[in-house]
Amino acid sequence: MGADRGLLQTATRAVAGLGVLVAVLAGCTNDPEPIVTTTPTLSPTASPAASSSPSPTPTPSPSATALTEEEVLAQIPENARNESLGDAFAFAQFFVIESQRMMIGFDTELFAALSSTECVFCNNSLELADDLQQKDLRIEGGEIEISDALPDGGLQADGTWRIEFEIDVGEQRTLDADGSVVETVPPNHLVASVVLNHDGSRWQVEGVGAKEST
Repeated sequence: MGADRGLLQTATRAVAGLGVLVAVLAGCTNDPEPIVTTTPTLSPTASPAASSSPSPTPTPSPSATALTEEEVLAQIPENARNESLGDAFAFAQFFVIESQRMMIGFDTELFAALSSTECVFCNNSLELADDLQQKDLRIEGGEIEISDALPDGGLQADGTWRIEFEIDVGEQRTLDADGSVVETVPPNHLVASVVLNHDGSRWQVEGVGAKEST
């Protein structure tokens, strides 16, 4: 897999010393094929907000149920719903930000609804979030900011869309039940890669990976 890493490698490293066996690192996509770009012109306004400043959200109750399709669509930005190049860029960036919001607030319903059952990164992220809760640990920081650089990618030969863009991940801390810092992970600059499918109604994520930016 070379330099490719699971996007939430920081969360894995932060809790690895505590015996958490979930390796989100394994969630990166297989060694990506070269991205095939398409001819449509990207409008810089197609991307969502450039940063995420995750704030803790209430932990869902054990009886929480899966979101309905209408509830899922209502939470997806309007510029990230259609099968087009601009919408693919916007959705990929929205999902990456959502992955960190989910890890901090443990509000997993939307993330799970947008994830394919075949997405290893997604499955490992959900398992890690559950494991953190079970161990009474929480993540603080790790804000994701989308780079101003235009994303790259497009429709692939297999019918999926592969999107790449640069992100900055802030310093991340793992805290125990008393609020003591267990581990600190330094900030990093990464290139995120997201593989998407559109089912005619909305996007679904097939895989996520990341590598350190050179």
